[in-house]
Amino acid sequence: MTDIPSTESQISQHETARISEAALQTAQDDLGRIVDGNGLHKTAVRISEKHLNIGDVRAEFKFRLSPDLKEERLGGRIPKGEAVENKDEANSACTDHITELYQDPNMQARMMQEVAQKDFALDSEVSIPLKDIIHQFHYFESCHRCKGEKQSRCQKCGGDGSIPCSLCRATGMIPCDHCNGTKSIVKPDGTREPCMECEGYGSRPCHICNKMKKIPCNECGSKGKISCQVCKATGEETVIQTSQYKLQMEGRLDADSGCRALLDNAKDRIGKAALIKDGHLPLSDQFKSTEIENGMVYHVFKTFPPYGDVAFSLNGKRVNSKIFGHKGLIFTDETFLDSLIKSGISALNKIAKGPLATTALFDQARNFKIIRRVTNEISRKSKKKIFADLQKDYPIGLSEKYARAIINFSDKALKKVMVKPRWMGAGIGTALGSILIYAWFHLGLRPGFLNEASLNFQLFLDGTLLGGSIVVTSYLIKLLTKATLKSVLGEAPEKLPKAGDQALVAAGVMGLAFLAAAATSASPPLWWSQFF
Repeated sequence: MTDIPSTESQISQHETARISEAALQTAQDDLGRIVDGNGLHKTAVRISEKHLNIGDVRAEFKFRLSPDLKEERLGGRIPKGEAVENKDEANSACTDHITELYQDPNMQARMMQEVAQKDFALDSEVSIPLKDIIHQFHYFESCHRCKGEKQSRCQKCGGDGSIPCSLCRATGMIPCDHCNGTKSIVKPDGTREPCMECEGYGSRPCHICNKMKKIPCNECGSKGKISCQVCKATGEETVIQTSQYKLQMEGRLDADSGCRALLDNAKDRIGKAALIKDGHLPLSDQFKSTEIENGMVYHVFKTFPPYGDVAFSLNGKRVNSKIFGHKGLIFTDETFLDSLIKSGISALNKIAKGPLATTALFDQARNFKIIRRVTNEISRKSKKKIFADLQKDYPIGLSEKYARAIINFSDKALKKVMVKPRWMGAGIGTALGSILIYAWFHLGLRPGFLNEASLNFQLFLDGTLLGGSIVVTSYLIKLLTKATLKSVLGEAPEKLPKAGDQALVAAGVMGLAFLAAAATSASPPLWWSQFF
């Protein structure tokens, strides 16, 4: 492969300064987004020190077109596609076609489009069919069946001109139809005498083959040969070779020693493909070379990411970090968010531990954007999902310990707050449901015709009453809980919170009330006597 000229000869000092400042500004904005609303305002982020370099990253993509050859034979001369002399020339023409495709600028552009859709096939080999690219060749050969003679051996008689007689099964004799092969016949007095027709042999010569055991073949007219069906009596076949192509792709990223470690960290953080797709390592045709070598196409890009040490100031507190790429990915081990949001986590912990000024403590905790987000989501998302989202949106500054503390204390605090409205909803719903059940069985709400109805119909209608009471109670629990959360959090959750264990307790109590009312009814339902 021909190497691309060095960085210095391709990127000017002015361009170096421009992309470095752009990366620093993006990094500063990202850090501002992380701390904004979490104890600081985004304007509190300053750059106090910077030492940046320009890296040299090579993005190499290899492509190979592999033909998927399919051969079809047709009788006679039926040309399709490009004419060639023989199979070897067809294979050679296929190779030439691949070379033409490699040199086609449109095909080269398509290769990059296809690999981009497969996450640039980084450190892996990906293969896709190119169904729209089809190339056909044809050549003529002597018929493989008749060897060009236009006639072939009769398949029915094997070229013999005759076939075994089916009547006598190639024995030349058939059973005597007078004695049925028994060799004798019964006289009027009941005794037997030799058959005169077959002279006591029990068989006679076959009248079809005249004891020859074979008859003329009706397929070839006793000639042993017929017009060749394969080549349609032309003596030639058209061989059509159809080439469809499969594109094999493989990509890799490599960097100079100065930024290789940061490149590896960036791959781990956001993924290899995202480095290119999100513009951290932009690929430009200005820094691209294309080579065709050893039956492959190589597209090689050079990209020049800024990288180095940057010290940020967060309201006077220094945060040492490194940045990488045109979008200024920040890497730091300092957990600066932990100290900023610690008071909010402490407020959640106080709510979870005891009956304190819940509203005031929630207000204190929810002053922090990250805590406000978690408390809004904890009643409708799993802890695992919330934790994964936090790690994605806060890749730096927040320790795993504090992320889990926010989630766990938010869960405990909200459960503490939701206990009372849940029990209240369960109590009200259970009371109303039990009254309705009692009225159903004892105060005449249950239709009289049900007593004469079938077992299944009674079960369905009575069960609908119980089920409806449970559903309404569960919904009432959710409504009261949502109202409480709105009062405490200052905003209603997007979705109704869960009804909790209280809904199960309410269902159990109403189930017992249902059975008791049915059992003590003046006319117990049919299912009661059937099952109890």
